[in-house]
Amino acid sequence: MAETELPPQVEKFITFGVSEAFSALLTQFYQENCQVGVWENFTMDGEQTLERGACYQKYQQFVEEQLDSFCMAEGFSSAEVTQQIQQAKDDTRAMAQHEFLPSFLQNMDYDSFGRQMREQAKQMVKHAEAAAKAPSCRASFLEHAGDYASLPVDLSGVWKAHTNYQKQIGDNNKLEEFLQCLGCPWFARKILKYGSSFVKNVCINQTETGCSFTYNVLFFGTTTVEIVYGVDNNVPNLWQKMIWVHPVVDPVANNITEKSWGEDYFKGAGHYTYWQRMNRPEGDAPGDMLVLTESLLGVPDGLGGTKDTQFQQVFIREDALP
Repeated sequence: MAETELPPQVEKFITFGVSEAFSALLTQFYQENCQVGVWENFTMDGEQTLERGACYQKYQQFVEEQLDSFCMAEGFSSAEVTQQIQQAKDDTRAMAQHEFLPSFLQNMDYDSFGRQMREQAKQMVKHAEAAAKAPSCRASFLEHAGDYASLPVDLSGVWKAHTNYQKQIGDNNKLEEFLQCLGCPWFARKILKYGSSFVKNVCINQTETGCSFTYNVLFFGTTTVEIVYGVDNNVPNLWQKMIWVHPVVDPVANNITEKSWGEDYFKGAGHYTYWQRMNRPEGDAPGDMLVLTESLLGVPDGLGGTKDTQFQQVFIREDALP
């Protein structure tokens, strides 16, 4: 995948767009403007209501206000940066590499905005379902001598990135290496190094037959993945490219294991994902956490051989202390 540079002003604005401050404002916009019954069934072929049109105009105004504030702080011309962003969108779309741009800029186009709001509407439902399961998950902890790792696998709940602990187990260089091995768009890798976490939060609804994951991913936005245990599932990955996964509940390791394949640009021998619930580490606040481990086997080491590499991300409950 070619690495085509963007204008420095655009790159700097995108970096601003993956900051914690901007992410919080963007999340607030979605929460306040994703009306129930408006976006759940969005398609470009369907009827576009006045409510949708008004919401889209409000989003455009929101991004423009953020751009104006950014340009004022940086001493840039707002009109010039706007023109450069539009040119970048046109160029990357022409190269079928629109994913060079983060979702908050792609969503300036109505189709992309509608698809993202549809995912937000799904997330609202999944969030409520997952949050309802959290109290029973906490209660079960007391029945197992305070050891979450001894519980039957149950990932259900609303989880946020544990950014404090994340700094102890992984750095941005490991994340960039992992994403590069998987063929993540190069510009996203370049920008993600400025973020404190890759997956910002995830809502998980686990049943006897499968799991639903609704991810809020830095740079790429929100996406929902539905999997069924013991069969091959064709699902989007975290940058919304379709891949195959085969998930199973492993009662020995007490985790959910997924084998993935069909991933463009991945040159390794195997890709495995492990989800495990366990106690938060000693010295941390009490409670449970999820550890997501991505393991890549047999990837090129740059010296003519191969190596295994992995990346971990840790999550704590939405209402837990950091």
